[in-house]
Amino acid sequence: MIPESGAMRCDKAKARRSPIIILIESQIGVCMQEQARVIAIVVTWNRQELLRRCLTALEAQTTAIGAIFVIDNACTDGTLEMLRSEFPDVRIRTMDKNTGGAGGWAEGLRIAQQEDWDFAWLMDDDAWASPDALGELLEGYADIQPKPTFVCSRVVDETNETINSPALLALDSGVSWDRYLSSGRLPLNACSFVSALIPMKESRRVGIPLAHYFLWMDDCEYTLRLSGMGPGWYIATSLVFHPRPFGLRNPDLLLESNAKRIPIYKHFFSNDLETRIRHPGRFGKRWTISYANYIRRCFWVLIAGGEWFKLSILTKGIALGIWRGARWRFSRTH
Repeated sequence: MIPESGAMRCDKAKARRSPIIILIESQIGVCMQEQARVIAIVVTWNRQELLRRCLTALEAQTTAIGAIFVIDNACTDGTLEMLRSEFPDVRIRTMDKNTGGAGGWAEGLRIAQQEDWDFAWLMDDDAWASPDALGELLEGYADIQPKPTFVCSRVVDETNETINSPALLALDSGVSWDRYLSSGRLPLNACSFVSALIPMKESRRVGIPLAHYFLWMDDCEYTLRLSGMGPGWYIATSLVFHPRPFGLRNPDLLLESNAKRIPIYKHFFSNDLETRIRHPGRFGKRWTISYANYIRRCFWVLIAGGEWFKLSILTKGIALGIWRGARWRFSRTH
């Protein structure tokens, strides 16, 4: 049974508490929120203008951030100079080479785990948070019992359509979804790293993201590890904007028209399969059947259309994912 959040139980509890006690408890909650030590981690690669907007929004949060930490993935567009001149208080870790989003998140969390932070707030460099986004995440975390293993924001695109949709946790048949929807908070299995707030004590327990994923699914795999200890939660009142520059709501090799992006789909298929091997049973039958049908459709459409380059990327990705997943599974049994 998914536990009720503090907000959901509030009406029941008020009948047993005096107004003075309620006021004191609310003030304690505010103090705890203000005292939370949060490090915001942003991974960037050659998106100087977008990064500037992202960092400006982080600095404008109504809830103070303890530190902003940028992982510079060996940018060549003058990002480092811009950071030093316009954001002198931002911490910077410059990588020797582009390690992808996965490598950047792994490095950022590795360093944060060695320091004295309560939370790490992970944010894409092409997203920007509304001023109270962090405050809403912290408030949601404070309300919910038992404590979430992570909380994440509602992410919308330029048309105000929700994207980066999290993986919802299946509820017991006797639990009404409306009970959770009305509060704007839903239990999760996984979420993206576009505004994920992760308690550092939980992060230290599961380690760091898988750097070899490079791009895609590293956030899903990592938050699946976290939710294995208890659900994460979606906080719909925390709003983050994330435009879709390539026009696709989700990665789709069949619809991809940008020739420069086609090769990176090898990571998408490889990482997806490896994640499924590492976390069997966490996706559910419906997702597994849907994914299998998508793979089968990709093969048939690409073969019928003679799109041999896309077909080679698909085949390489699937083969790599199976090999990596099997190697990991074998290493755990020996």
